[in-house]
Amino acid sequence: APKEVSSKAVGEIISQLTWAGYLQTGRMGEWRPGEKLQELIDRHEIYGNIGTDVMPAFAIDAFSGKTIGQTERSYEKGSVLLLGGKAMQVVWNEGRRFGLAPAPAHSQPDDILRFQKSYAAVPFNITQTVAALLGIPRGTLVTLAAAEGTWLFHFWGTVWGMLLADILLQAGLSAEHVNEYALFLRRPLTQLPPWSATAARQAARDVSARLVNHLQLGRFHALLPAQIAQSAITQLLNLERMAEVYAAGVVRTMPAIDEQLTALS
Repeated sequence: APKEVSSKAVGEIISQLTWAGYLQTGRMGEWRPGEKLQELIDRHEIYGNIGTDVMPAFAIDAFSGKTIGQTERSYEKGSVLLLGGKAMQVVWNEGRRFGLAPAPAHSQPDDILRFQKSYAAVPFNITQTVAALLGIPRGTLVTLAAAEGTWLFHFWGTVWGMLLADILLQAGLSAEHVNEYALFLRRPLTQLPPWSATAARQAARDVSARLVNHLQLGRFHALLPAQIAQSAITQLLNLERMAEVYAAGVVRTMPAIDEQLTALS
């Protein structure tokens, strides 16, 4: 194991994988692949850590054999699915792979075929570059009045933007994360509440489930013990650096760029 991973953590991970059916105990101090891990090995799926599902499902074109995409679930043979407005029928199923062909005329769909989506987080430095191009001074958060509240353009990126919204919620402000540039408040804001390390750690716990896809932690992250998984996320959030950015933040209006800001909301 890497130096940064303790023997205790390794033991917890092995215990978790054994409990989940990916490992099974052998002789003293030995573990063998469990049924679930053996399935991944047989399908050559242990060599990549891309995606979010440990056991993904795949839709296959029944005629060409080409993979159409990774889906949210597998479907039984005979199921009729709506794909891009066209009815498709599952003509074969091999566990987590299923073949699709055009359904008979007038078939009624049982479900809409949904593909797995994973969006990488837009980093802080990228959104700060956008802010600089708009002429926004470094450390400035810009507010823009709206009919039902106030836009707060932080330009802190996807991850810190989500954390900021949760921190403001804990401070009693009705804040809603919108995108990597902005969040929406139900009432005006003239300055950020005092930084609270406790609130920041709570925010990290609150949004960690939503952040997993954005942080691109890989499909096997879900197999980690909860505490180790949460620790991995928290390390990536860099709350110490966020505290510095937060403390330096100045809230103000900039009417000259209202139109450009509206386009980013």
